Amino acid sequence: MIISPAIQDYGCKIHRSWHLAPIKEDTYKPPVYATEEKEKLPFRINIDAKNSDIRNGIFGFDKIPSNYRSICKSDIEKLRQEYKPIADILDEEYLPPWLSIRKGQTVELELDWKKKSRANQYSQIAFNTHADFTITPTNLKNANKIQITCNNTNPQPAQLLIKADGTTVGALNIFYPKPKTIDLEWFFVEITGGRVDYRKLDDEIKLSRITSLLKKGLNPALIDVNIKNAVASTVNLESKKEYFKTSGIIKKAENHHYIESNKKELFVAAFNKAYKVNTTILSLFLVNRSCLTTGATGEDGGAFNVVAGFSPTGTGIAYGILDNENNLLPTAIMHEIMHALGLQHTFSTKAPHTFLAKRTKNYMDYKGSKEFTWKWQWNKLHAYPFLK
Repeated sequence: MIISPAIQDYGCKIHRSWHLAPIKEDTYKPPVYATEEKEKLPFRINIDAKNSDIRNGIFGFDKIPSNYRSICKSDIEKLRQEYKPIADILDEEYLPPWLSIRKGQTVELELDWKKKSRANQYSQIAFNTHADFTITPTNLKNANKIQITCNNTNPQPAQLLIKADGTTVGALNIFYPKPKTIDLEWFFVEITGGRVDYRKLDDEIKLSRITSLLKKGLNPALIDVNIKNAVASTVNLESKKEYFKTSGIIKKAENHHYIESNKKELFVAAFNKAYKVNTTILSLFLVNRSCLTTGATGEDGGAFNVVAGFSPTGTGIAYGILDNENNLLPTAIMHEIMHALGLQHTFSTKAPHTFLAKRTKNYMDYKGSKEFTWKWQWNKLHAYPFLK
């Protein structure tokens, strides 16, 4: 405090007065402690699809097999790169699945959360925005499903990241080129004569079944098939029946005839002489015979190994034949059509990736259940030269 006197002269008297400066009181301020923002803990969102949607070919969905390291016989890293890996999440590799979708189509996918309770620490969890796609809900907090609508086509695929306040917690790859079309004609092959084979095949499969299996199998690759004939055409090989018998191409078992596997090329050669195939379209020839390898003990009471089919790869020609129970399986027909369009077996070293046989549900495996194709197979099918 400062006290300052002031002296004033009023004639004969001197008056002395004192002025006191006002006291400034310090305002109390509580101490400030530095605080650190609590670190947000990570979580993960995996993306999946209903098995029924995959099996019915509503859209394509390719998720790397969980056991891929044990069933893939070729380059593991090359296979991983097919899925455009992102950084590990929760100390596990993240290989985003592939979705194939058409312009104007809306599909539903499932969200599989890991450490979901941690998501409450974040305010915004959403896919990166992309003009070609509309995703609902926008904020994924508490969502277990999403709807994706495709607004455009693009020959180049997209990868959409899921971000939680800027941190990547998941991703999805999308295949969405312009769909293509191919014409198809289907035939019943008559060998026995008297329309015996035709009637048997006609009982087995109708146009509606052909249409359904083609859609299930090829829709994921964004391929449409224009079936040219409502009723199966006929290829008559009755005149070749004696040749097939004497050459050992077709043999008789206890209750049925079958094509000997090691002579199937001779059957195809004889077929090609009898019928000129239009290779600019898909041609499906349904044959009322199975294809077997005769067992060591001979055909009478001997063992047989079943050969699923013998369609030449990439020629546009598919042969649908009977299985070992004399049934014409739709999935086997689709397997042969995919051969005709250029696909190799999953276990073939000629395929981009090679897997152990009968270990997947891929259409090009030999396992009984066939449900899906992989993204690199979509690419191969989509590149078939006679698609329009």
